[in-house]
Amino acid sequence: VKLIYNANGGSGNDVSETWDRGSVVTVWDNMDASSPHFVRQGYELAGWDENSNAEVPSYKLGEGSITLTSDLICYLETHFY
Repeated sequence: VKLIYNANGGSGNDVSETWDRGSVVTVWDNMDASSPHFVRQGYELAGWDENSNAEVPSYKLGEGSITLTSDLICYLETHFY
């Protein structure tokens, strides 16, 4: 199954990973080495959600896990500051 992380209005290319069905995957922290992969000027990166318009993300950056039973897109959720 595919797990795709989407910038959802931020800059940066989607990150696509392929896993076995039923895999338990640690939620990505949005980091490439020491730099954020996705950025959005003027916004705080809040986490990930399956709904691109979520107000409160289901998953915090780098915290928790997801069990993959089917393809999943996680959209970056941001808060204006």
